[in-house]
Amino acid sequence: MKVLAIDNVAEIVKRHGFREYIEDLMKTLERDFGRWQEFNKIPRPAMRVPHGVLELMPICDDEYYSFKYVNCHPKNPASGLMTVVATGQLSTVDTGYPILFSELTLLTAMRTAATSALATRLMARPDSRVLTMIGTGAQGEFQMRATQIVCGITEVRYFDADPKAMDKFERNLKGTTLKANTSTFRCFGLVRVLQSLCSVCSLASVWLLRLGLVMARVSRRVWRAVPRAAEAELSSSRPR
Repeated sequence: MKVLAIDNVAEIVKRHGFREYIEDLMKTLERDFGRWQEFNKIPRPAMRVPHGVLELMPICDDEYYSFKYVNCHPKNPASGLMTVVATGQLSTVDTGYPILFSELTLLTAMRTAATSALATRLMARPDSRVLTMIGTGAQGEFQMRATQIVCGITEVRYFDADPKAMDKFERNLKGTTLKANTSTFRCFGLVRVLQSLCSVCSLASVWLLRLGLVMARVSRRVWRAVPRAAEAELSSSRPR
């Protein structure tokens, strides 16, 4: 059985290149979402504990069985620990033997970013140049970099309930060509002009991706007509 520690995963990503790694992940995700019904899957079982939650995420097909273990302990940072850590195992279905055990904390960040990037590629307007993020924690920078790969964004608008998280995100933006903007969030009217809304939540990303895969089968002409048709219907239904 092979064992991958976080240093091994980081080295693999470094050698492969972040952009190439994300692009390969997107191809794999799109292929797997395309055969979603072939997987044997169940809702993740969760155990509530005094300071957090412990979860398992099992899934298999005819060849492999895999699970991800993940926690969420919001008070961990006060002790110098991460809020979320994850590990995973891959086994063969025919023998049940495990063939790989890996850290999944970094891999989850990459997976989530690639899923959002794929959803953005399928659904964002081709001329989108503004990325808006709600949440600028550790996952935020992965989301931003992955979105850059599929969309030529020039500006990032972001907000987090934690001012320190926003400050850290802004510091890490320095040295890039992206314009950072937080002041526009003082006006709720911003929602009307958002070009790409990126909520740092993998569940939302997966739901949007599945929707996007369906909509991608519709011609671009029809896709563009949908909002106009919906607006016309709403207009006609308003009281006069």
